[in-house]
Amino acid sequence: FDSLLCMRWHRWRTRRLCSHLITIDKLVMGLLAILGLLVLCLYLLLNTLTPHEVAFSAAGYCCCVACMISFAGILSHMRSWNLPLLQRYIVRILLMVPIFSIDSWLGLRFKSAALYLDLVRDAYEAFVLYNFFALLLTFIGGDYACVQEIQKEGPFACLFPLCWCPPCVLDHRFLFMCKASLLQFMAIKPLAAAFALITEACGVYDQGNFFNPKAAYVYLTFLVNVSVTIAFTALVSFFLATRHLLEPLHPVGKFCCVKAVIFLSFWQSVLITLLEKLNVIQDAGDWTAEQINMGLANFLLCVEMLAIAVAHNYAFSATPYKTADPEQLLQTQGGLWDVMVAKDIAHDVLFTIHHYLPTWGRQTATPPPHRIGEDAAD
Repeated sequence: FDSLLCMRWHRWRTRRLCSHLITIDKLVMGLLAILGLLVLCLYLLLNTLTPHEVAFSAAGYCCCVACMISFAGILSHMRSWNLPLLQRYIVRILLMVPIFSIDSWLGLRFKSAALYLDLVRDAYEAFVLYNFFALLLTFIGGDYACVQEIQKEGPFACLFPLCWCPPCVLDHRFLFMCKASLLQFMAIKPLAAAFALITEACGVYDQGNFFNPKAAYVYLTFLVNVSVTIAFTALVSFFLATRHLLEPLHPVGKFCCVKAVIFLSFWQSVLITLLEKLNVIQDAGDWTAEQINMGLANFLLCVEMLAIAVAHNYAFSATPYKTADPEQLLQTQGGLWDVMVAKDIAHDVLFTIHHYLPTWGRQTATPPPHRIGEDAAD
């Protein structure tokens, strides 16, 4: 009886400690954000700054606050590392805000390196989209459980722009097409960014010139636009086909957060580039119109990441994963390493190629039991 009472008291104390730590974290973040805003206002009032310096200072404040909010959310998940198969994808998604905001802030500071910094952002953007799909699929139970469940449903009407196609049969081929559609974006997005660097160095990129058939910008923009459309169509199709299985995860808010970042980072840059070509954005001082274009895009992303960080704090909250078991709170060793290495994504790609392609023509075939992250060689 004494040992049981002691254990219950220990769990109660741990629960209270965790709740106090979370409250303190939010209080400290709020105080730091207010203090930082006061310092920024005083700095702007007491100094005569150029528009670039004002934008750089304001973007730096938004970047710091967004990173604080995101890292607090990541730390909260690490304290409640109870479902690592799910939480590793959530942590990778939460890392999107610090990576995007720091990358954009550096691009605003080092204007000549902005195009090179975009490569990092583009690669991680595609990586995050596949991780969101992996989060949904893992929540369902993996490939085998997903196929078993969706086969119970009837044919699925294709979404726009494929609404003219016949209804899609929900089987292993539907799941493979969803995976392949997202994997192609994960490959094309960083490759397009790399080709942009190469063609810019060769002098044939001509950013923003939509009417020059010799400009690489036209073709790369069209390719990325088609790729992201295919990826989002597949992701929405998968969500609609499995929405009854995903209800406990509350995926709508999570999907909106991920879509907002990718939508803003792509179409925002296209719109600003169009304004540059229409001479709305012109050279100013030692800044060319192209550098102002990229600087404005980076500044807006820094501001928007602050709003996205707040939205992530609610959409990807660690509350459902919290526990009162003190031993579980210590099982985060290797968790961050697992998040960064991303072996599970590599295994899933190999599994998709090894198990889905040979069964493509078999209508009744189902993949062997598999969760994303298990060794594809099995």
